[in-house]
Amino acid sequence: MTYINAVKFLNSRIEGVPSPERMRLLCRYLGDPQRHLRFIHIAGGAGKSSTATMLSVILAESGYKIGRLTTSVVREPRELISVSNSPISHKDFAKYVERVVSAAETMKADIKASSDGVEPCEDETSLSKKPKITKNLLEGRISPDPIRSEIVTAAAFLAFKENDCNLALLECGESRADPTSIIDPPLVSVVCGKSFSDDQLRTGVGIIRRGTREVVSSAPMGEAYNAILDACVRTGARLTVPARGELKLIRSGLGSRDFEYRGKEYSVPFCAEYQLLNALTAIETVYALRRTGTALHSADVSRGISRARIPLRFELFAASPAVIIDGAATDEQALALCESLSAVSQMIGKRLVVVSDSHICVSPDRLEALGFTVAEEMSPVTEADDKRVAARLRRLSSDETMLILGSLTFTGRVKNAVLRFMAYT
Repeated sequence: MTYINAVKFLNSRIEGVPSPERMRLLCRYLGDPQRHLRFIHIAGGAGKSSTATMLSVILAESGYKIGRLTTSVVREPRELISVSNSPISHKDFAKYVERVVSAAETMKADIKASSDGVEPCEDETSLSKKPKITKNLLEGRISPDPIRSEIVTAAAFLAFKENDCNLALLECGESRADPTSIIDPPLVSVVCGKSFSDDQLRTGVGIIRRGTREVVSSAPMGEAYNAILDACVRTGARLTVPARGELKLIRSGLGSRDFEYRGKEYSVPFCAEYQLLNALTAIETVYALRRTGTALHSADVSRGISRARIPLRFELFAASPAVIIDGAATDEQALALCESLSAVSQMIGKRLVVVSDSHICVSPDRLEALGFTVAEEMSPVTEADDKRVAARLRRLSSDETMLILGSLTFTGRVKNAVLRFMAYT
């Protein structure tokens, strides 16, 4: 199977309802690679990817080989699975997907044979090695066909095991039956976000299971916090919440922020207001990992935080004149974007050139309510449109700021197009 064929196959799969029963059986046919790994499980609302990025860099600085399964893709599907902070190769992505597909076909054939009353193998020795098929799968109450996210998750487990990853970071989707839910209790469960949809809260509570020793959550006091606390009480897990009162901002610039937290100083290479809470969540997760016996040094934590780059999340593409890129896709992310714009409003021009797709969450009226003036709106669709965005960027005056807003796919495409066009001019 080539990479293109693997992507085509995944795109042909309907992203239906996940099934932990089907996912467990699929992993048994693969030799249960997840049983050989230690995990940090991340769920909730906004901030999952940013927190996971910071944690992966911190852990890498401490000498760990890190696997990461993300829910965010900018350019291509292989970005879903990373080892040592780099997406796995096209060849490896195709290889692992092919192995999962092959196991799924064998599983499906065995389910059909068992349902029809036909023995799937000839001798008792072979029969004893076959994974036990659940009644729901045998009787057709659960489809035997794995969905796309199950195939990708199983491929990630294989990649992490065969690359000898010390730790794996799993970002959970918004279903309590998410394919990642089949893992043994993780070292730490992390619930990100300041506000939650019903699905996000159910998923966040769902990753807190008996056997989980440490839980870190950025949820503020209220219904979500109480639900997470109740889950910790039921399972005997220790709950840690970032101490916002111990955060002291030392200096703030357009490209970085320096702050003190729990008596230690840190520097982050981004100016978004909301990323500070994600940084505190990552730091508290480090403390939780230490309590599980994971060796992490303070110098590595500081260095990791300072080296974490989070593309398309209030990313400062250029400083003078300012160009900011943000992949806000939800109302919560739009609110966070507006808070960050307000925080840097004295450092950037008041006139905005807004480049957006049709799914923009921040309207011109909302930007003008923050004290900005929308001087021009652009919605590039074709390559020629992207060229016009690049040309407009070169004409930005000192009192103008370009905002590139929209989905991660859109903002990533425009960013790459602008970089390409500016490189040749």
